[in-house]
Amino acid sequence: MPRPRKQPGELGKVNVKSSVHSTIKPLLWAVKITPLTPIRIYNFLHEVARRKSNTEALMARSVLAGMFDHAILHGVVAPGARPVPSVKVLAIHRPASKLIALSDDDLAVIIQLVLAWEQNRGSKTGRRPDVRLLADLLILTNRLTIRLSEALALRREDVVLRPNKQGLLTEHVWINGTMTHTNEKGLYRQSELKGKDQERLIEVVSADVHAVLKRRMADSHGDLLFVTRVGKGMYPERPQSLARRFRAAHKEELDAFGVPQEMFVYRSMRKSAAAALGADIAQEVLAHESKRTTMRHYTGTQEKVVSAESLLALRRGAGASRRGVVIRPVRRCAVVR
Repeated sequence: MPRPRKQPGELGKVNVKSSVHSTIKPLLWAVKITPLTPIRIYNFLHEVARRKSNTEALMARSVLAGMFDHAILHGVVAPGARPVPSVKVLAIHRPASKLIALSDDDLAVIIQLVLAWEQNRGSKTGRRPDVRLLADLLILTNRLTIRLSEALALRREDVVLRPNKQGLLTEHVWINGTMTHTNEKGLYRQSELKGKDQERLIEVVSADVHAVLKRRMADSHGDLLFVTRVGKGMYPERPQSLARRFRAAHKEELDAFGVPQEMFVYRSMRKSAAAALGADIAQEVLAHESKRTTMRHYTGTQEKVVSAESLLALRRGAGASRRGVVIRPVRRCAVVR
């Protein structure tokens, strides 16, 4: 026999009762309603958001607001006493972003898996993946700590020879543009970066970055280093789709070893490299105006993941044990002011 459908308002009563018992009662039940100040309620709601969720905090806020309306109606508190903050004032709690910690060896193994991807497909039909494109962008976003859109906007003229801090003439890369898209202009190279004063000159200290730049300048017949087969700029969606296909093709390995699939996203590669630098150097490399931004999004709490060596062992048919990746404070690139 089908269950009777709940009447309008009944679900709200259930939610109110649940909010009272799960959030308000454990934290505020011993406190009288009259001494509740705005700051105390504000801190309470943020604690609920931290322990449970933003939805639970907003529900608790609505229940408290209703309780104060009821208290005013019965003369328990003075009219106009509404210490419950509005939704606009209440800042939603944002949990610290998780970072993927990759060592140099981990990245090297990932690149090996990417390059072997096409061979392992065997006789499968369908469009063959551009493994070289995926590998090159993973290297650049990690080694240079740049965004995917910044890597796609690199031009021949952005690769220059400049003296480093020791006075030696070395290869540098100007990061001074992004690939963007609008309905009016379509896809184009924008000579502005995401943040203020983020244009930067990065010294190439990694052999694999040097190899990528050399190969791209040799293969590209246009100004941009990353172009389509017809020589036009590349939409970011293409390499992003390629990364998703790679994750789907390696789902069995990732699930078996518990490796977060987001570690193969370009943004995670950039974050991983920045996390290894420490907050001070990472802020300089990423050209962040505020150190708080760097610490909140790039050098915060790191998530332990399985070493990429485990993936290579699986490919070779050998067993592999689970271990965490150790981050060493190795400076991967130098920024020249």
